[in-house]
Amino acid sequence: QLKELHLIPSDDPEIMTRFNDKCLVNIARGFPLLTSLTIGGTSITMQGLVNIATSVKNLHILSVIKGPPLTITTVDLLVPPAFSSLTTLSLTHTRMSPQAVVKFIDTHDNLFKLQMIVCISDYYQGPDISTTQISKYERIIDNLKVIMKHSSYSDIFNLKEE
Repeated sequence: QLKELHLIPSDDPEIMTRFNDKCLVNIARGFPLLTSLTIGGTSITMQGLVNIATSVKNLHILSVIKGPPLTITTVDLLVPPAFSSLTTLSLTHTRMSPQAVVKFIDTHDNLFKLQMIVCISDYYQGPDISTTQISKYERIIDNLKVIMKHSSYSDIFNLKEE
């Protein structure tokens, strides 16, 4: 039985939209014993992540690239028993709010690493990003940095800004 599956998304927009929730359902059904999974794509939604979280019960490492935004509300869908075996969550160009980071860490006892790699285009799109958007993004990053320095989270949470 396959234990690791790494489907690195392409920068090709057409390919990024082809990898979707249906693919995640097929992965969850076909490979329920996965321990490590890398997925990504702009057509993945929270429902797709929930399918993985509830069906792939032995998943220890999950890497999500350009996935759906994780907010305090959507993280509620991913609390144990979903992802109860997860030890590492790596988010690359996948937004996660500061409140969601805290809740995810607090609700996943086995988690020892949550890593985020972000840039402003993960939060705001378009050629003309306003000063208001820049300011909001900087506040989000500042809040994430505060979490990273907090004694309860400093050993688990890591943020890299590109």
